Amino acid sequence: MNLEFAFCTTAGNHYKENQDCILFNGGTYQRTRYQLQGEATLSAFKMFRIAIADGVSSSSHPAFASHTLLKGLHALDQQKLYLPPSELCYELRDYLIKAGRANQQYRNAASTLVTAEVSEARTRVWHAGDSRAYRYCSQSKKLTQLTQDHSFFSELVQDYPELSENADLYKDTIIRGVDNLFSTSPYYDCPTASSTLVDFRSGDILMLCSDGLTENLSNDDIEQLVVWHSCPKTVEKLVTKALSFPIADNISVICLKHC
Repeated sequence: MNLEFAFCTTAGNHYKENQDCILFNGGTYQRTRYQLQGEATLSAFKMFRIAIADGVSSSSHPAFASHTLLKGLHALDQQKLYLPPSELCYELRDYLIKAGRANQQYRNAASTLVTAEVSEARTRVWHAGDSRAYRYCSQSKKLTQLTQDHSFFSELVQDYPELSENADLYKDTIIRGVDNLFSTSPYYDCPTASSTLVDFRSGDILMLCSDGLTENLSNDDIEQLVVWHSCPKTVEKLVTKALSFPIADNISVICLKHC
């Protein structure tokens, strides 16, 4: 399987510190602004990992939480612990708690996580929190959201779809809060991951993003900005558009195309 990729992470124009972190094929990236693009070949029996962790700004030291979470995920991959998401969540929770105990100032840090595991045999996406994954189909030219935000508002929309028409009215309210998180605090419950197997075909684009992108861009906006034949152009257009808003949170986007 041949893959084209591009990703970008940026602190945005609201925070000085980038609280997002990207894990891409073993490397972690958390800078004020960083972009990378290229191609990769996925050999048989190899698993290709991409992930975005978004530190929760209302917690202490969110950048530490997101970076530590992805370090833990990579450590599990190196051990070849290809476990189901439910078991990986427990392993990651324990990893974070140990990090919090080692340094008390990081005791109440928290982060979301969205990740994709791509192999010749299958592609699986799983997440905890409100960072998202999408699939752009090259045949239909349509974007499909693969994840459902773990928030009370998202649950309400499932029962009352009409709320989605006035979503902006609830943007800064408590019902938009996310509580299914990874935390360094031992008093937090282990998050419950949601997972899905993705039909990732030749020409399709798999996209991960933090909520810094989706706070200002709707799914329709994202779909219109996808350049189906170019991951780098897609990432550049998405990030540029998100940064054009007066308040832009930390933004992270990964695009992976099945060539």
